[in-house]
Amino acid sequence: MPTTSEIKLCEDWLQKFAKKSYKIFEYKSSYTLKEYVEEWSGEYVSNGAFIYAAHSLGIKVIAFEDGPNGHLFIDLHTDDEAWKHVRPTGFSKW
Repeated sequence: MPTTSEIKLCEDWLQKFAKKSYKIFEYKSSYTLKEYVEEWSGEYVSNGAFIYAAHSLGIKVIAFEDGPNGHLFIDLHTDDEAWKHVRPTGFSKW
């Protein structure tokens, strides 16, 4: 059973680094994202706490058919995802 403090850490991380989306964020599972929360907070959080936090914030989660993980309907804005949000500028505008 996820603890209240685990859920709160996940909610805080989601509010800081994620935004609700109408499309699935397919690049990382809920399990990988919960590991981001652990890295950010320095504390353990369960996959269940992460999924619960997403639901509590109104983020849609689709469960994998073969396990406890899921994909979230979010747009992620962490440092390792920043390259996806870079817009070309300057002379070339490639």
